[in-house]
Amino acid sequence: MRKPRWIFRFGMRATGTAVHFLSWTIGCDFKVINRIVNGKAQVTPKIAIKLGAAFNTSPDFWLNAPKAVDIYEASREITSLPKSRLKKSAESTIRVRVRGGGLEET
Repeated sequence: MRKPRWIFRFGMRATGTAVHFLSWTIGCDFKVINRIVNGKAQVTPKIAIKLGAAFNTSPDFWLNAPKAVDIYEASREITSLPKSRLKKSAESTIRVRVRGGGLEET
């Protein structure tokens, strides 16, 4: 859960914002921001909306940042990837359509 930590610190340092001021700006308790900054809590959708408004970013940025860091860290640990065994041709594409509340292959 430490992932949002660096984003907060970078954003707060870049804008000259302190934790107290940020919590006051977005209208939440100081302890909430402090726990997120210290990696002890995750960003909730409500907090993401408020952070997006405060930092002029999208709420999705704040919710997806931990996943992006996870993927980056995992990619640094992987030394080789398996070769794809799936065919990439038009014949192998499966088309599905919805009919009468169910799915049928076309």
